[in-house]
Amino acid sequence: SMSDYEALPSFLSSPREDVRVAAAEAVAAYSAHADHLPALCAHDGRLLPPLLQMLPAGAAAVHAATALTNLAAQPATRAKLIELGGVDAAVRGVCASES
Repeated sequence: SMSDYEALPSFLSSPREDVRVAAAEAVAAYSAHADHLPALCAHDGRLLPPLLQMLPAGAAAVHAATALTNLAAQPATRAKLIELGGVDAAVRGVCASES
């Protein structure tokens, strides 16, 4: 529901790691379905920063990376992600995991 989407940013920024991981996993799952993307992307200004902060490492990083990749399918969200330095963060994450 719409209220679920509105709650996600606060869960993504929770001080508790288990809550952040579950929220990132939820965004990754929701964003894998085209019918959820427009509603999620309506909140992209509040979703992208905490997802980006989860990169490159940590328990939530793989879910955050999946969510960001899925959200970037929407051109307007992709543009915001680039503005926020998302591409740089993703590249740093890939480089860090390969070193």
